[in-house]
Parts: sequence; structure tokens; C-alpha cells
Amino acid sequence: DCIMKAIETEMLTLNSYMLTCVDADYDLLIDSYHSYTDIFRANPYIITTHWYSIENLQAATEHLTTYYYYTTLSKHCSIDFESIVKQISTAYYQLFIRLILCLSFDALRQHYTIEHFGNDLKEVVLDEKNNITQKTYDYINTQINILAPKIISHHQHLKKIIQKLQEIGIRQDNCFQMFKGHFWMDNIIIPLLNKLTEKPYQDM
Repeated sequence: DCIMKAIETEMLTLNSYMLTCVDADYDLLIDSYHSYTDIFRANPYIITTHWYSIENLQAATEHLTTYYYYTTLSKHCSIDFESIVKQISTAYYQLFIRLILCLSFDALRQHYTIEHFGNDLKEVVLDEKNNITQKTYDYINTQINILAPKIISHHQHLKKIIQKLQEIGIRQDNCFQMFKGHFWMDNIIIPLLNKLTEKPYQDM
């Protein structure tokens, strides 16, 4: 954000010899998300992540098995991290698109914020087979129902958000790529790894 503010106020000028790399945040997804969103999109010398942030990339499923090995010193891993992440992503998709809707309109932002979504991610509970429990689904549905009357007049916009997400390759089972990276890492990935590595030598 500091770098983009500097570019916006012309304290920093980019050129072919001066590039910058920044997290995409929601500037590629939501018009006028920041005061500098248009600059962010138009400046050819700004390189961005395709996902929300670098933390999302660090927590990609292909890395989780590696983290597991490093943490447990195990010789093999029987945990299907990809399946777990897809389950969580799919479960939160409907709540996620409602977050994007609320962030897209000033009048709706107060009803559901990134912080609300981050707190909701803490409610994930897995059973002994690493499947999401019904308790988690019930919690998510409750949050959706609470939001329903507040966004009832924006259903067409919700459809447009789904279409825009599809255009950039975001589906139900991979929408975690666009969750705020710190929340995804801190509220999902780290607790998940802690839970699954409670017995560090079980696979040796």
C-alpha cells in the first residue's frame, strides 16, 4: 500500500529501469477499490500477483506437504491437503462472493468486511477423516442468512461477480486464492498444520 501511495502521489516514478512488484489485493477484481486502483491496473511497470497476495501462494496446496515433512520429519505423508483445501474453499464460496459484493459498494461495506470474513474462517472444524463437519456448514449458512436481507436488491450484481471470477479462473474449489492472504494463512493453514502435526512422528 505504501508503494502504491507513493506512485499515486508521484513520489515514486516507475519506468523500464524501475519496476515494482505488489500484491493484487482486490484491485484487479473491484473497480475503485483503492484511490489508486486505475493506476494499479494501467501502469505497465507494476507487476502483480494473480492471487490475492504472496501469502496465498506460499500456502498453495503443493507446498503444504513440504511444510508437513519439515515439521514432522516424516518419510511420507498420507494427508490429502488438496482435498482439504478444496473442501474449505467450496464451503466458503457463497460467503466469499458476498464479501466481494459488499466490498464493491460503499453502502454495503459496513454489513460484511474482510475482518468479518477472516473471523468466519476461524470456524472451520474438521472431523477425524479431515472432512468439514456439519457444524461448519451450519455456521456458514447462518452467516449467509444474516446477510440475505441486507443484499437482497443486489442479486444481479452477485451474478456479475461470479462471472468476473470465472473469467480470471476462480471457481468454488479454488476461491481461497482470493481470500486475504494473512487470514488464509493465520486462520486456516497454520491451525490446520498444527492440528495435523500433533503427533510429529506418526508417519515414520
